[in-house]
Amino acid sequence: MTRRVDQDEPAARRASRTLRWPSFWDLAYAAGDHLLYWDPPATPPELVELLDAGLIPRQGTVVDLGCGAGREAVFCAGRGHPTLALDRSLPALLHARRRARDAGASMLCCQADVFAPPLAAGCADLVLDRGLFHLLPRRRRPAYARRIGRLLRPGGHLLLRFAAGDDPEAGLVTASEAELDRLFPQPGFHRHPPRSITMTAQAEDLPAQAVLIRRRARRAEPAGRRWSPAPGKPDRRRRPRG
Repeated sequence: MTRRVDQDEPAARRASRTLRWPSFWDLAYAAGDHLLYWDPPATPPELVELLDAGLIPRQGTVVDLGCGAGREAVFCAGRGHPTLALDRSLPALLHARRRARDAGASMLCCQADVFAPPLAAGCADLVLDRGLFHLLPRRRRPAYARRIGRLLRPGGHLLLRFAAGDDPEAGLVTASEAELDRLFPQPGFHRHPPRSITMTAQAEDLPAQAVLIRRRARRAEPAGRRWSPAPGKPDRRRRPRG
């Protein structure tokens, strides 16, 4: 099947969508480039704060879309959540499995496309997306949002992280609040205000936004629970440059 190629996409990103295996992402993970540019050196604080806030059931199921080397998935599994780490890249999943084994955490890893995950409707209490959404061209985002809505249980949450601004060279496309509201409209969803964060890696930090989106439940929800992490601050530690 021939895939449509957008001429304005950077070459590396076009390669990741059009080449058969090994893809751009396979080669990057095999070479260890993920450690430099997009694998967080520690569990991102917005995820820690979300779980600590009690918004996710203690045994709630977590699905990590585009899990990469599995930093967030392993953390959730270690907290006792049934966790599925999903990525299109097999080398990424091998890193995730190794990280889970080293941490003594039990989770499932699945090689699949985010637009066709082999998952039942309403299976997730929490869906994680750190850096997948901002790689999607805007024309594909409605399909992405429909898939998220299908995966989430009533009352389930999406923790979405994406670049704070466009970066055409890197293929990053941000999202406005108006776009998010079109993708996840009321009354089916409730969107918390965006929070400024920093997506850290060894070689560089990326100014970003964190948005928590809830699929509305029919029953009344517990009062007094809030997700309001402090605005992110750049990590001032010196890191080697790639």
